[in-house]
Amino acid sequence: MTKSRSTRLLFAPLLASIWIVGQPCPATRAGEVKSCREMSESDRAQIGFQCETIPGIFFKRVAFLHFGLGWQAHDGRVWGDVLSQPPVDNLDFLGTPPAGQQIRASRAVALCKAIGANLPTQPDFEILKDYFSHNWMGSFLDKNGEQTVKKLFPALGKLESQKPGSQGVWSSTTFPKTASIAYVFKLPDGNTQAGQFRNQPLHVMCVKN
Repeated sequence: MTKSRSTRLLFAPLLASIWIVGQPCPATRAGEVKSCREMSESDRAQIGFQCETIPGIFFKRVAFLHFGLGWQAHDGRVWGDVLSQPPVDNLDFLGTPPAGQQIRASRAVALCKAIGANLPTQPDFEILKDYFSHNWMGSFLDKNGEQTVKKLFPALGKLESQKPGSQGVWSSTTFPKTASIAYVFKLPDGNTQAGQFRNQPLHVMCVKN
């Protein structure tokens, strides 16, 4: 992309509205923002819109060149919805990593790198899940948590209707006992303990640290 005057003017409104990565969402008094489950489509399209997932936890609408629209979580990380590209495998180009370690380079990793982001680790998804309402055991999303996740990430919600084995998104973390399987994140329960053989195709969502 050339840095011509016309290009700079084209992206000036977008750049002016970008929320700085790494800066947590500011503290907000109760009643100032709506629940994310009550968000409208016009709210979703508004850069800077902020909503609450559970009491005291806020997500803010942001945008970045290449990355596009995303949600800045309470810890400052920016999450995108499922990418529109077809499902890909998660085989490491640099050789199979040790079991329980992070995949360094794969088709799934490359899709996120191309937009200036990372393929989330299994702990990343655990943190994301904790920002939504859980069941009494605390391990899985309850119905409110599931609906809120689907409101923020509608493309992720649509994967529920896929055939078994195609319903989640890749993480970059392999299983502790076998590197041939990587953890995945999927709805309706926000399960972060399920896995998929890495030679199988699966969708990708990315996080920008």
